[in-house]
Amino acid sequence: MIVILDVGLANVGSVENMLKRIGVQVMVSSSTESILSATGIIIPGVGSFDAGMLAIKDLDSFSVLEKAVLNRKVPVLGICLGMQLMTTSSDEGVEAGLGWVDAKTVRLHPERGVVPNMGWRYLSYMHNDIVSSEIEGKDKFYFVHSFSVLCENHKNVHALSEGNHNVVASYRYDNIMGVQFHPEKSHMYGFAFFRRWLAYYGLYTDSAAN
Repeated sequence: MIVILDVGLANVGSVENMLKRIGVQVMVSSSTESILSATGIIIPGVGSFDAGMLAIKDLDSFSVLEKAVLNRKVPVLGICLGMQLMTTSSDEGVEAGLGWVDAKTVRLHPERGVVPNMGWRYLSYMHNDIVSSEIEGKDKFYFVHSFSVLCENHKNVHALSEGNHNVVASYRYDNIMGVQFHPEKSHMYGFAFFRRWLAYYGLYTDSAAN
């Protein structure tokens, strides 16, 4: 069961619908029971860093969530703000991040391009794996953000976006992956990404995922 963490940080319906179209079992929840049974967890998010952190830490199931990700190594995917919340800190607020990945969240600088960084961007992958498979020459995804992630360990950078800001589009460390773009708003590219992420962690089997 794939659990989409529901803490009021985003409209989770589009993520849920994409996963249902793929054919995997999915549940929108934040309960202890759902997290204990999860084979994969998705943390979507929009809004401010501090509000997001407080919402997650206020969960009755927060300790179970951390044990699932850090001890049981359940695959977790953070989307946009969800990606940033898994870092150690953010220029946007004063709350400490989850600290699940060795990275921090910093403000985008206007001198490098328009802020917020909004629109479709192509990706340049740093790793050759199933999640990096491209369709129609290059993958492109929809971005909208004013902060981005800096990984202390460059080996954790999975992809960069092309364009003025050239931000970390995705990182991956062990069972933890974060994406700055919105796959649920990226049409066929986002649909293909979800299938490849699921397949990489053994949560979905289909020859079309390659």
